[in-house]
Amino acid sequence: MLQRADLHGADLTGAFLREAHLYGANLRGADLRGSILVGANLCKADLTRADLSGAILASCSMNEGTIVHGARFTGCNVYGVAAWGLVGEPRDQSNLVITLDGEPQIVVDNLAVAQFIYLLVNNATLRGVIDTLTSKMVLILGRFTPERKRVLDQLKASLHDASGLVPVIFDFTKPTQTTVETVTLLARMARFIIADMSDAKSVLQELQAIVPVSPSIIVQPVIVEPQREPPMIDFFKPYPWFRVTIRYRTISDLIQKLHPVVRGLRRR
Repeated sequence: MLQRADLHGADLTGAFLREAHLYGANLRGADLRGSILVGANLCKADLTRADLSGAILASCSMNEGTIVHGARFTGCNVYGVAAWGLVGEPRDQSNLVITLDGEPQIVVDNLAVAQFIYLLVNNATLRGVIDTLTSKMVLILGRFTPERKRVLDQLKASLHDASGLVPVIFDFTKPTQTTVETVTLLARMARFIIADMSDAKSVLQELQAIVPVSPSIIVQPVIVEPQREPPMIDFFKPYPWFRVTIRYRTISDLIQKLHPVVRGLRRR
């Protein structure tokens, strides 16, 4: 058992540490070049400035705050590695191999990307989910007061039932930098966006982060009568992917007016 072992600066070049239990171990500055760490538990281990160049980390666990600040992972095999919640920035994470020996090599330069690409290549269900999102997802933006939320929820249900789309509402109280970033990420995956400008506040901030840089994403603004468009909407009108605003009186009226628009967008 090497749990919480003090291996600070140890020479472990080429060491056979298959399925070793190194939970919380101190491996600061350790030389682990070419070591075999298949299935090893490195959760909460301290790998600060450790050199793991060429190590075999297949199915290795580096979760729960494993410290990787200044560590080298050059040329590691990271097939099936779990590396969530890493602490610090590695010095080098280039040429990471995410395939097994004998398979066509896939090489990436980032541990987080390595996990994602591995899951994408090896998980048909995940590929199906991504295909569904990019072809059917519609992001609904608006103000989430109780009255406006009821309208958006009904719109979401209608789009799902009548069009087979995957409507997504991202619900939050007040916009922050993090929520705007999350909305922007969701927007990049969406087939198109419906933006309810009624009582618009946060939605304008979200659209500022999306519209100017996303020409492939159609944005359909809507607004309840008798409200007027906010003056800031003029900023978006020069962008051809920002559609003419649909005005509506009731949710039924909105759904009726949106259906031909949705059909047209889906044929694109």
